[in-house]
Amino acid sequence: MEILLRNNLLPDQIAVVGDRLYTDMAMARQAGALGVLVLTGETTAAEISQAKWPPDLVVKNLGELAEELQREWDVTASAIVIAIL
Repeated sequence: MEILLRNNLLPDQIAVVGDRLYTDMAMARQAGALGVLVLTGETTAAEISQAKWPPDLVVKNLGELAEELQREWDVTASAIVIAIL
């Protein structure tokens, strides 16, 4: 929530990108943000269907996320801001 306040953003203007269902996707849901699960960490694709907080989008890696943003939303790499908490 601090990121929202500090940057004067609404929850639907951000995405929480992470590799854990029980922390990162939970935080996305609690904040009202888009949850993007990256399958480069501890979560496996098999675990997603049973998740308490399912992601809105699942990608294999950050490169795939960047490709998805460019293809679907015409976002250039220079427009992508990543906040690491």
